[in-house]
Amino acid sequence: AAGEIAAGNFSRRVANRRRDEIGRLAAAFNAMIDQVARELAARQHAEAALRDREASFRALFADNPLPMWVYDTGTLKFLEVNDAAVKHYGYTRDEFLAMTISDIRPPEDVPRLLSTIAEGRDDDYKQAGEWRHRLKSGRVISVEIVSHTTTFDGRAAVLVVARDVTERHELEQRLRQSQKMEAVGRL
Repeated sequence: AAGEIAAGNFSRRVANRRRDEIGRLAAAFNAMIDQVARELAARQHAEAALRDREASFRALFADNPLPMWVYDTGTLKFLEVNDAAVKHYGYTRDEFLAMTISDIRPPEDVPRLLSTIAEGRDDDYKQAGEWRHRLKSGRVISVEIVSHTTTFDGRAAVLVVARDVTERHELEQRLRQSQKMEAVGRL
């Protein structure tokens, strides 16, 4: 019985018809196996629930319609990117993972980025404001950044959500231009 139990067969019990010390020992052994089996089942259930929860959160990240990524706070390297970031920025996932967050900035914006990072964070959650990002095509877009510190694969990291506001800026500019033209027409 001990060999089968050691191999993981917790349904096996020690036969016990005796009423002496050996019988009490066999009963205690069987009770211990029952407890181990219950604890193992509870652990397996908890691990399955954790895997399901992690899968749900990964899906929330991967399937989010806004570009998102996680970067290492020490190296600034991308650790993970979602499908929306790949689609919107034009880089493959592997290209992203070979880059740092500085690589998606116009060169003239990198000193501001590095200065902002050097200043540190007041809070885990940060509305970082508006930034310019460079797509793989070379086109520069305006994005609003919201970020949150986290731990990713044991590393200090930041989770970033980027919302492209380029079109909104273009519409605002056209509206201002239209209003100017209208004002000139009234003169």
